[in-house]
Amino acid sequence: MLTKKYYKDFAEIIKNNTLKGYDIGEVLDKYDFKNDLADYFKKDNPKFDEDKFLKACGIEVKEK
Repeated sequence: MLTKKYYKDFAEIIKNNTLKGYDIGEVLDKYDFKNDLADYFKKDNPKFDEDKFLKACGIEVKEK
């Protein structure tokens, strides 16, 4: 189970990646959002597989 700290951290990541504008309302910047989440997960778990995560997000990953 996740702790309160994780919920606060996730909320902060979402807030930092929400673009606001008069004509667009509020839009989540998917590119930066997934990068910030991946960075957060890597800090939490050194075995975190960023490519697998990105593929699960529907983002094409270039083969290395």
